[in-house]
This record gives sequence, C-alpha cells and structure tokens, in this order.
Amino acid sequence: HQLVTDAPAYNIAALGIIRNRFDQAALRRAFQILVDRHASLRTNFIITADGVKQRVAERQEVCFTEGDAVAWTEDELNRRMREEANRRFDLEEDRLLRITLYKRAEDFRLLMVAHHIVTDFWSLGIFIKELSLLYAAQLSGTDAFLPPVEFQFSDYVQWQDEILGGAEGERLWGYWKNKLSGE
Repeated sequence: HQLVTDAPAYNIAALGIIRNRFDQAALRRAFQILVDRHASLRTNFIITADGVKQRVAERQEVCFTEGDAVAWTEDELNRRMREEANRRFDLEEDRLLRITLYKRAEDFRLLMVAHHIVTDFWSLGIFIKELSLLYAAQLSGTDAFLPPVEFQFSDYVQWQDEILGGAEGERLWGYWKNKLSGE
C-alpha cells in the first residue's frame, strides 16, 4: 500500500443489486451493528517511529453514502461505481469500509468497498451473512441471533507475536530461511 499509494490493488469491492422494496434505514442500522461488532472495521493504521500501530475506535459511524443515480445512464453508473471501488484509502484516517447505495429507477445498487488490511474474501463472506441476519432483525424489530465474537484480529496478532517471539518462532525462521535460500 505504501509503495503504490494511488493503486487500488488492496481494495476489495462487492456489488449487490436490490430489485425489491426495502428499508434503507434498516440497512444502514444493520451495517452500523456490523461495524460495532467487528473491531477490524473500526481500525486505522498509524505509522510511528516504532513502526505501524493499530488504532481501534471504540465507536465509529459507518461510512454509508446514498446517491441518486436515476438520471445516469448505465455506463455513467458503472463508471462512477468503478471510481468508488478504486478510490484510495488513507489507512491512518479513512474508515476502511465504505458503503454506497445508488438509487436507480428500477433498482438499487449496493457497493461495499473495504481495504484488504481489514478484511479478506473469507471474512467478507462472513460479513455479508451477518449483514443479512442483522437486516432481517432490524426489519422485525428483534435482535439478531449471532454467535459472540470470541476473538478479534488483534487477539490473533498477539498470539502470532507470542509464537514468533519464542523458540517456535526461531525454528520457523530457520526453516523458511533455509527453504527460501534455495539450498
């Protein structure tokens, strides 16, 4: 990301088309609950003299934008969605998940863009599944039944640091150093 700052190589985009009537406010609330639930979606990365540090916001409003695309041609809509999907993230300042809902005459286009530093395709699948349950719960005025989040990504990083800082880390370092040296 730092080497090629204007390239969208680390952006992950997902597009959904909504053809039915739906409750936009409930969808926004569902996304907010998702952001509240997963610390990675509230994380920024700060460069310090000691290296890169995570800054996790206790609370962060979801980046949810609604656009009126009724008068746009399909080509214009696709161009604008591509621009949004390729828009660079500032890892220190931006919310690293952006949602844009484009209203059309016949449907809505829902574009989700996240930086790869806070999600991958596996996690994105989990987020979409949870979003579906959260949206249904918002519509019915109930709580979604989701299993508790047992581990945040920071827990995994701490676990990896502990492993790599000990004898096992030394063994792994030696293995990969040997393997990659071509000997």
